Amino acid sequence: MGSDDVLPIYLAELDTQEEKDKFAELYEKYSRKMYHIALSILKNPADAEDAVDIMFSRLANKFTEISYKSVHDFEGYLVISIRNVSFTLLDKRNIHNNNTVDIEDVTEELAVLALEETSNEILDSALERLPSIHKDVITLYYYYEYSCAEIAKILGISEITARKRLSNARKALKKLMKGANDNE
Repeated sequence: MGSDDVLPIYLAELDTQEEKDKFAELYEKYSRKMYHIALSILKNPADAEDAVDIMFSRLANKFTEISYKSVHDFEGYLVISIRNVSFTLLDKRNIHNNNTVDIEDVTEELAVLALEETSNEILDSALERLPSIHKDVITLYYYYEYSCAEIAKILGISEITARKRLSNARKALKKLMKGANDNE
């Protein structure tokens, strides 16, 4: 996984030197983390490299639209994106077999979700107990302020599905928080 091989290809998609510098910084900072996340899901180094390539290629194609964010703000977005690409590759290759990967271990190990910064312990606890399918839409919608249409594109689902997932995530989060308040 050498940046010397593919980084120039991604940079060719960008317009300004500022975008190229920022993208190169993102790639250098996060490509190894994204590879390890993909590898933990796909269990195959070549597939993990493919997933990282797909994710950074997609990022380069729409980088002008989202380049205003700070490099740190991309971390959660990249984690969600690489997980989604990795699971999509699993589905396409008929490897999934209903086995699930413990995403919580990956997320916890890399400490990448920006939602950890909140001081509300009940909210933190409830978010940690949400399934990743719900946590992803909550993170993209509330923290990164993406619309349901944008979330649909990121996750490779329909906008209706994105709206339904967000609705279900809100309900699940509300239920978990109510249960935590009742136990106090």
